[in-house]
Amino acid sequence: MASLIYAENIYLALTEPKGKYLTFPFYQDIHNDFSLEQLEAIPLEQLFSTLTFYAMKQKKICVLTEPDILQLVGTGQVKSA
Repeated sequence: MASLIYAENIYLALTEPKGKYLTFPFYQDIHNDFSLEQLEAIPLEQLFSTLTFYAMKQKKICVLTEPDILQLVGTGQVKSA
């Protein structure tokens, strides 16, 4: 992944065939240490108001900087953790 894009925090997400759950087959996060098992079959309803759900709604790859994220929080499009 590092040869494609520089990112200290990156998540690749897939929806299951019925579109009700999300899985993360790959992630790199310098702030959190999740196991892949913790990121299996997460109901989409748990992701409302998150950066993940925001990115999914865009239907394109999102590369968000800290100012981008702060603006999204400020406008209420995502909630702060």
